[in-house]
Amino acid sequence: MKSVPAQDLRLRLGEYLDRANLSGDAFVVTRGERPKAVLLGVTQYVEMLDRLEALEEGHVVPSRVVSLDDTEVVTKEQLKAMIR
Repeated sequence: MKSVPAQDLRLRLGEYLDRANLSGDAFVVTRGERPKAVLLGVTQYVEMLDRLEALEEGHVVPSRVVSLDDTEVVTKEQLKAMIR
């Protein structure tokens, strides 16, 4: 996931919404160094809910392959460390 400061998000909200919706980008919204929220497109959110439901029902869910091309990327492990 890409990191975006809350102030930048506030100034360019439309752009980030389009990126989340059209490109499937996901963003960790930060205030200072602390993560505060996650911005996902609707498609990503629905896919996440479907995957969670499949896991809860005991179905095998294949891994997703995500291409990261941005330098401001926050890994899942980094995000977990930031919120502790």
